[in-house]
Amino acid sequence: AGYTPLHWASSQWENFTTNPVYGFEDPMAGITDRQAKLRLVKALLAHGADVNARMTKPQPTFAGGYLDAVGATPFLLAASANDLEMMRILLAAGADPKIRTATNASAIMAATGLNHSIGEDLVTEAQALETVNFLLALGVEPKGETTFGENALFGPAYRGWNRLLAQLIDLGVNVNAVSKAGVTPWLAANGQGDRLGGVLYNKEGAELLQKHGADPKLGHPCEAQNKCRAEQ
Repeated sequence: AGYTPLHWASSQWENFTTNPVYGFEDPMAGITDRQAKLRLVKALLAHGADVNARMTKPQPTFAGGYLDAVGATPFLLAASANDLEMMRILLAAGADPKIRTATNASAIMAATGLNHSIGEDLVTEAQALETVNFLLALGVEPKGETTFGENALFGPAYRGWNRLLAQLIDLGVNVNAVSKAGVTPWLAANGQGDRLGGVLYNKEGAELLQKHGADPKLGHPCEAQNKCRAEQ
């Protein structure tokens, strides 16, 4: 499947060329008309596009967006953009919401902000919460880890999305997961997981994690900027 037109059209690939500052109403790789984008996806599906095609290679290097895309379906990519309208269109066409990426990332992990281009997302925590709840209702498992050792707590810990963080903790996602870089959700929230992270220091998130059993002595700070996170 490589990188199909449906993969491209189902998600958003943020970078400077898709910023609304440059005149794009919808930061979807240069499509200025949201309804045109939805019509394009419906047309691709009507003409036989495989709704469950999995990417066999990363998106082109000029694109940002979701950076764990190998193995991703159009639905998972739509989840990574927190685009519920797109997700519903794909579901109606037979999308399987439980297919994971090659690194075992789920649609819930993608929706929480894990493995995104940090600093380029236009998604809000409220949108992420709505998407995660939608996915939970579909039976998508919130637990589990990627092959890099990250789980669904890392994204909100980095970003300071603490309502989402609290919800995922309540669902039993492991607060003491340790990534291959030695980073835990607590270190991510404490500003020691990635110096290029979404927030420098998420005090409330770190305290929340520790309150629920996170061990601040686990793992170690990551200072090698190109090795702290899976997509780097």
